[in-house]
This record gives sequence, structure tokens and C-alpha cells, in this order.
Amino acid sequence: MRDKFPGYYRPTDDEFDQLWKEGWFVLDANILLNLYRYQEKARDEFMKVLETLAPRIWVPHQAVLEYQRNRVTTIREQLQKFRDVRKLVNFTTLQNSLTQYNNRLRSLIDPTQFLESVKRPYDAFGAHIAEVEGNQIKVESDESNDPVRGFLDTLLPDRVGPAFTQEELDDLHEEGAARYNRETPPGYVDPAKKGIYEYDWAGCTYKREFGDWILWKQVLNWARERKMQNVVFVTDDRTEDWWEITKDEDGPAKTVGPRPELAAEICAEAGVKLFYMYQPDRLMEWARTKLNLVVANSSIDEIRDVTEREELREASIEFTDQIGTDFDHHAFQFRILVNGESRWCVIAIETVQDFFELSGESLRSTEEWETFRANENIIQAATREAIRNLSIGPDGRIVIGMRELRAVSGRRSHTLSGGMISMPVMYTIDVACEDCDCKKAVHAHKLMPSGAHSVQEEKVCSCQHPWGRHKYVRDTKSKAQRKRDGEI
Repeated sequence: MRDKFPGYYRPTDDEFDQLWKEGWFVLDANILLNLYRYQEKARDEFMKVLETLAPRIWVPHQAVLEYQRNRVTTIREQLQKFRDVRKLVNFTTLQNSLTQYNNRLRSLIDPTQFLESVKRPYDAFGAHIAEVEGNQIKVESDESNDPVRGFLDTLLPDRVGPAFTQEELDDLHEEGAARYNRETPPGYVDPAKKGIYEYDWAGCTYKREFGDWILWKQVLNWARERKMQNVVFVTDDRTEDWWEITKDEDGPAKTVGPRPELAAEICAEAGVKLFYMYQPDRLMEWARTKLNLVVANSSIDEIRDVTEREELREASIEFTDQIGTDFDHHAFQFRILVNGESRWCVIAIETVQDFFELSGESLRSTEEWETFRANENIIQAATREAIRNLSIGPDGRIVIGMRELRAVSGRRSHTLSGGMISMPVMYTIDVACEDCDCKKAVHAHKLMPSGAHSVQEEKVCSCQHPWGRHKYVRDTKSKAQRKRDGEI
């Protein structure tokens, strides 16, 4: 039975020993890109594992192509985290906000002593962030100051497989469409996860949705041509087209192991005797015992956290009809399914008030609830943006804030059966200071058709007078908005 249906049986202890002693380890593109996402200690220990396995490592051409195409974006994502933290922990922003209230309620609120007490910790934290950011890999880094690229260029020069010709790609695209229609793994979830579009490389046109299938076909060809007996595929992809996943209605999804079809296909098509797959955290756990390497638990935890975050960002999302009010936190909440697993999302009622320019006269007003329900499209789009931003609260709920609403407001139109609702349009607004002659241009949303303005971020001009002392002068539709409206 085991010989006839290898994919349905977990390798024995002896077979695992054989895989680690003789098997070849094939790396997916996300394994290479994750090296930019790990903190230095975890990254160094992971690279030590790859270095130890170097004589038995091979990487499909498709994996390296996807690494090269996504390298700069991945680096930018890491650098963006520092910008987000600086905005979150910013003494000037705190000072301006408190000064506003002080100007309005001078006799009741005086933040001077508090600001003096927290300025030094704010400055120290800012200096620490700047120091850590200075040590990060930059977009313009080459192999001399990009340790990841330098490491991979040394590790993989003769370990990368060949590319397909255009004729071969055309046949694979056609075959892939038929496989996806039958939900034959791998790759059939890619159209929903990665999108459908074409790109060109080295004179050939690739269809992105077939990336996993092209990679898998390269693995099959390589294993057959090299007469490989033992193969281990390492991927950070956790979707159902790579892994056998069980989903209980009331519990979290559980990964049983690699999809049996993959083992059956590589054994039948390439003559492989043993096939298995690892996710990066499990690879590190096994490397600690099988390769006698020092691997810290903190590094494994870091690698697992990165995997879970990236999994969330690429997850398939389904919205349910479970919607309600969280009265304890004065917020609306709703349930979604992320890769089939239940997750709760939350948006503060004050956020709904601010974004849609509602009166907010009563905490029990139905205006906010009706607006929240009527704008389902923009709330769902903002939810996806929150997931991409990994905006997760301390209670595990996905948090939708003004950042997410603003990010999607310019990309979608939203209508009601009764006509157009308040629709944000990007404008540049000129403001003038009431205490001097200073003027400043700021970016804002002008809600149509109401005409009310929602300034994106409060700023002071060079005179340093509080924002509250600045008044509206005129507005001009932004160049980006004019392009979206077809005016230029």
C-alpha cells in the first residue's frame, strides 16, 4: 500500500534520516525573499542551515525569477515599517495635538509639564529607531552591502535550473488552465491570491497565475533528468494547493502534510522514491537535530511569526453577514473568513464619523450605523488594506482605521439605491494662519456631494502657530485626482 500510494503516508523515522542525509532540498521563491523579512539573528541562523545543505540545494528558474522581481518591493516593505513607527511615536505630533486642546481650553488643560517629562524618552526612542533603520538593507544595496544578495549569489551560481522557451510556456499555460479547472495542485489558488496578468522576461511572456505550476514543472523535469531519489521541497506557501488542510467549522484549520497528489506525481513522473515538504520554521526545528546546528527558539519563533504575517497578507478573504456593535469599545465589528478561518474585524464609530463627516451628536445615533452598512464596498476594501498593513489589535482583531479608509477611497466609487453617497475626492487645500501672513498647502479629502473637507493629516506651517489657528482659503483638485477623473 505504501509503495502504491506514497503521498498518503508520512515518512518513517528511517526515511526521514535518509532524506536529511541524501535528499536534495528545493527552495521556493518565498524562502529567498523571507531572508529580508527576518531579524538579523534568525536570518543568520537560517543562512547557516542553507550553507550546510549547500551541496544538496537546487532552485527552479521560476523561483529565482520571482525572487529578483520582488526583491526591491520586499526591501521597501521592511523600510516602511520604520516610517510607520516614526509616525506612531512622534513627539511633534503629540505636542501639536495637545497644544490644540490647550488653545481651546487653556484654563483646563496645560500639557507643558507632561510634554517636558516625555520628550526625552520620545527622543531616545526616535534615535534608536534611526540607528536600527540605518543598519537595514536599502533598495539601492548591491551584493557588497546586501548580505542576502551576496549570500545567495555565492550559494546558487550553479544551483539554478534552466528557463522554459516561449513555446514551452505557451503549452504550460494551456495545460495549467486545465489543471486549475480540475483543482489539480499546485497553483490553482494563485489566480485569486496573486491576480491575473502577463509580464515579459528575457524575450518570453509569462502569465503570473501559473507561476507555481511552472515552478513545479521545472522541479519534475529536473528530478527526472537527474534521476533524483529523495527530494525535499521547502516553501513558505501554506495554501491548500500545496498542503492537505482540514477545516473544522468551530476550530482553526490544521495542516496534515503535503498534498498527496504532489508526491504521487513526482514519484510517477520523475521516479522519485521519497518526497516531503517543509515550511521554514519546521525546517529549522529539524535542522537543529539532523544537522547538529545551533538554532535558537527565538529564531524559530521569529520565522514562524513572519510566515503567519505573510500568510495573512496573501489569504483568501470571505465576508460573512455577522455584523454588530461592540458597545464596550464604541465600535462596529464584523466576522470574516481568512483562508476559511474565522477572524473578527473592528472599526471605531468615531472613525466612521470622521471619515464620512457625520455629526456625531449622539453616541446612540443611527446615522453612523446606517452609513457603516451602506458603505459595504469601501469597508471591505479597507479591511483588505488593513490585512495588507497587518493592522492587528492586541485582542487579535483586524483593525480598520483612517489610514486604510483613505488608502482605498480614491480607488473605488460607492453608490446607494437612492443615488451617490458622500464620496472622497483628493484636493490640495490652501490655508492661511490667522496670527500671521503664513500660508500652507495641505492634502485633504473633499467629500462629494456634501463639500465638507477632511484633512488627511494636521500640519503646522513654518510659523509654528497651532493648526487650529489656520483657516481655509481655497482648494484645487489634486493632479492624481484629475487624472482619475479623466481631466488630464
